[in-house]
Amino acid sequence: MHSSVDLSCLACGEADNFHPFTVRETMLGIGDIHQYGECQNCGSIQNLALPKDLSRYYPNHYYSLTPSKENQLKTWLRTQRAHHGLGKTTPIGALSTLFFGQPYFVPWLKYSRITYDSAILDIGCGGGTLLRHLHACGYQNLTGVDPFLKESVKVAGIELLKLGIEGLDQNQNYDLIMLHHSLEHMVEPLWTLKHIARLLNPQGIALIRIPVAGTWAWRTYGANWVQLDAPRHLLIPSVQGMKQLIEQAGLCLQKIEFDSDQFQFIGSEKNRLGKAFNTDPKDLFSSRQLQQFTQQAHQLNTENDGDQACFWIKRG
Repeated sequence: MHSSVDLSCLACGEADNFHPFTVRETMLGIGDIHQYGECQNCGSIQNLALPKDLSRYYPNHYYSLTPSKENQLKTWLRTQRAHHGLGKTTPIGALSTLFFGQPYFVPWLKYSRITYDSAILDIGCGGGTLLRHLHACGYQNLTGVDPFLKESVKVAGIELLKLGIEGLDQNQNYDLIMLHHSLEHMVEPLWTLKHIARLLNPQGIALIRIPVAGTWAWRTYGANWVQLDAPRHLLIPSVQGMKQLIEQAGLCLQKIEFDSDQFQFIGSEKNRLGKAFNTDPKDLFSSRQLQQFTQQAHQLNTENDGDQACFWIKRG
């Protein structure tokens, strides 16, 4: 059962001007069909008929809600690599970075120029994996919100709250607000961005990582593009659509950086071939093909054509 929604583009506001198509749910293996549309004005893509109960598509075992456990050595080595990347060079940090590279979150911390005492908010935090990684590196003022958490949890330096952004204290401000692939899951993205504008400190910065419509993977795979992720992804903005959203919210775009990876090929090819989402890529692709996917993703990012990007924004 689906409920009707206002058929205006969630990004640019254009009314009833969509090219419709259908997408099958694949991540959980439910396999039901959902109605999507591509805005003919800005190129953004959105779910045109929201499921009556979205929680069905976020079970307790949903990947972001179940942080994986790791041994203390792995955590310690990541922390050493992070310290090295942030300027606290140690022999272990330098050596481990040489072999494993810098942790995924280091470029974000460097660009945002936050300190270990900065107030950091992760919207759509899932099980809090990123915040736990930051805490291990010494960051102490960490908050995460996610309405699909089983319960709220407070531990030293980290507060994970089972609520949406509207449940936060509006008198609390943050130096860094992050949305890592969560804005596309929200029914009212403009309303969310306006909340972010209120929650940011005057000199604060927000990072929104999100799939981007109109890019190579969409043009190539169409309804099989893995980032459509029906029905969970409610809006996948184009660059133009995202810029319009940011401007409407009274925010200012600082930088766009494409950060897609081989997932756009692996996941989309699985959809095209009718394979289960959890099929081991090594059963479908050779080592050479997987390497080529990584290389092609890097090339697409340099051409601003990867299927996801980082949008850095500040208060207007």
